[in-house]
Amino acid sequence: MVADIKGLKAYLLFHDYVEIKAVGTSMLPSIREGDCIKIEKTQFPKVGDVVVFSFEEQLIMHRIIKEIADLVWCKGDNSLRIEVIPRGDIVGVVKEINSREIPMVSVKFLQASTQIGKLFIRYKYDREKLLQSREYLEYHKEYLE
Repeated sequence: MVADIKGLKAYLLFHDYVEIKAVGTSMLPSIREGDCIKIEKTQFPKVGDVVVFSFEEQLIMHRIIKEIADLVWCKGDNSLRIEVIPRGDIVGVVKEINSREIPMVSVKFLQASTQIGKLFIRYKYDREKLLQSREYLEYHKEYLE
């Protein structure tokens, strides 16, 4: 199993894909802790794809919610924070979860997820304030339950 971003990059130099176990809850309900995730190397990820990248020295698996030139905005479906990264930092794209193709998400979902990330910034990263907001409660009810 690949345990870190350097190991993942090295493995994908010689293989078309790698399978790892998901850790954490930031991609609920799409990806659950312990799910078997198939990651393929790619040069052209797009909005809506779940990608793997390094952020603050952590291996992260989040969805692209926006892209402008060589920068991409990523956010976990069940996460509040938005990560802005250079496109070149993306190591691979999640193609399967437990041997099933990953479902596409709607534009409406991507817009709602982006709005939650922006509110988190507007609330000065006050998690409790955001979690009690009408917008987050609606988002949670619509997409995370």
